[in-house]
Amino acid sequence: MSEPRLPFAGRVKTWKHERGFGFVRGDDGRDIFVQQSVLRVARLSSLEAGQRVRFDLGPGPDGRVRCTKIAIVEGACIKAAREISM
Repeated sequence: MSEPRLPFAGRVKTWKHERGFGFVRGDDGRDIFVQQSVLRVARLSSLEAGQRVRFDLGPGPDGRVRCTKIAIVEGACIKAAREISM
């Protein structure tokens, strides 16, 4: 499986299932806000802390930087998909 072509990499720091948002810690040390709507576009149902991800950034409605695209490159969802395809 090839790694998605998104410009930034990091790990899921936290994900609040009940609230529909969380944070990714970029490899540069920044914490980036991620909202459930970004997951729906990527056809993901949820994130789990510790998953390795690639993502893109853009301005949110309030002008602050947030995640605009995301893809899991390592973690429970990817491992399960690999096992099913084997």
